[in-house]
Parts: sequence; structure tokens; C-alpha cells
Amino acid sequence: MPEPNATLGGEHGREISAMTHSIAADKNDPQFRGTSRIYGDANLRREPMGYVYIYNVSPLEHKIERPWVSECFVDGKPLGKNVILRACAAGEEYSRPFVIPDPLQEVSPRIAGSPEMIAKGVDAKFYAQDAICPDQPHGDWRTLRPMNAAEMGGEGTNLYKLGAFWSTSNPPEPEAVAKAKERLTQTFNAEIRAANALAAANKAHEITNLQHFAADYLHVNVPWHQKYRPEMECPGCGDYVPAGIARHMKQDCKWVFDWDRAIAGGQATVKEAVAAGARKAE
Repeated sequence: MPEPNATLGGEHGREISAMTHSIAADKNDPQFRGTSRIYGDANLRREPMGYVYIYNVSPLEHKIERPWVSECFVDGKPLGKNVILRACAAGEEYSRPFVIPDPLQEVSPRIAGSPEMIAKGVDAKFYAQDAICPDQPHGDWRTLRPMNAAEMGGEGTNLYKLGAFWSTSNPPEPEAVAKAKERLTQTFNAEIRAANALAAANKAHEITNLQHFAADYLHVNVPWHQKYRPEMECPGCGDYVPAGIARHMKQDCKWVFDWDRAIAGGQATVKEAVAAGARKAE
């Protein structure tokens, strides 16, 4: 029986030697110092098993500072400094999601002070929940339970109340979107009730921006939330009218500012536009 080799030689030896030299060269390359380059760690080169998506149904943008964000990398690039949940645009059901690969590879030094880094895979669902509601680390939009102030140790963060939620689906489950809108509406109604109480106690100056935003979102007309619109003089009668209207519908005026919009909105007819010279007869 031949003696087992105590050293690696032959073709294998040359391959390992070449790989070792390559890694050593990379380590000494200044462009890789302080970056996400992982030497000998295959975690960052693995394809994610899936993704976790954080959505927002509110027209408010949410920016959540979390220390883990700056330590995490996607395709060798930092994920960023904050979890940013874009505002939900008008007419959309939910925002463009913040996407987290699952598992998320958290990068840290192998040894304190060492330039060599290692990656550790962390469940992205845990990170998503930490961003939205850290006081219930194992929850989701289905299992969220009410909390009082004494229970909230994570800086009072509960963005579920403001329309945020996470899902492993893209697009998200319709029931998740509906529940997020329901929670947002409940929150805004509570804010309006609180603002009404402040106004009744002659403390309108304490009404918050969020409460004014809630009044806008729910189209509530209350004395403490008056909206002022720019006006312009009507060439037809001299009255001041809201800027941007298509037609002044005052009975003895009917001045048209924009024939196309007035016709499309049923405020004018094509016959009227032809008679006024604004359109050619068909």
C-alpha cells in the first residue's frame, strides 16, 4: 500500500498555489481594502434563496435608521445607510418596495482590527420586521398585536400603523395591502380625533404635521386645517377664481380658460367651442 502523500503536489498543487497567489494579490490590492471583498468565503457569491419586500401604502416616505443596514451588502455593494420606504404615489396601490435578499449576508471583520472579512447569513424577514416594528421581532402583518407605551422599547417604532408591511411576495398579497390601508386609515382617524381635542382646548398650535397630513389624506374639512389655494382674476367678469380651473361656472360669466379640459369635463360642448372660434367645425 503506497504511503499517503504528506504534501499536495502535481496539478492540484499548482492550482492551489495559483489560487493562493491570487488571493494574496487581491488582499494587497488597495482597491479592495475596506470593501465587501470576502477572501475564501463563498457566502456572498451564493444566489439568494428568495427576497423579502417592504412595501408602503402611505403617501408619506419612511426612513428608518438601522445599524445593520450599513453592514450588509448586495452583489458586493453596500445596501445603504437607511431603510427607505418610498411614498406611495397617487393612484398606486403600494410603493416600489425596499428589497432585501434572503438570507442577507452581514459582513464583519473576522478578527477585530483585521482587514479580512467574513459574511454571516441572517434571515431577511427578521431584518424587515426589525425595520417596521422591532418590539415584535418575530411578527408580521398578520400577527401584529396592539401595544401600549410601556411595551414599546424600540423607540416606539411601529410603521405598520403608518401603512408599512413586509412580504415574501412581489406583488404582495391583496389582503396584506388591504390590511395596511385599514391600519393607516385607523391611525389617521385617531390623529384627527386628537387634533380636534387640541383645537377644542385652544391648543391648535400643538397640532402636528402628521395630523394635518391625516386631514389631507382623509379629505377632512375642519377649522384647524384650512387650505388656501391661489386665485386668479377671471377675464370674463373680474371675479377671483381658483387658479387652474377649466371654466368659470358662474351663471352670468361662463368664461372658458381651457376648452379641451372643459369639454372633457362636461363643462362645455364642442358646439360652444366652434361658436367661440376655439375649434373648427367638423
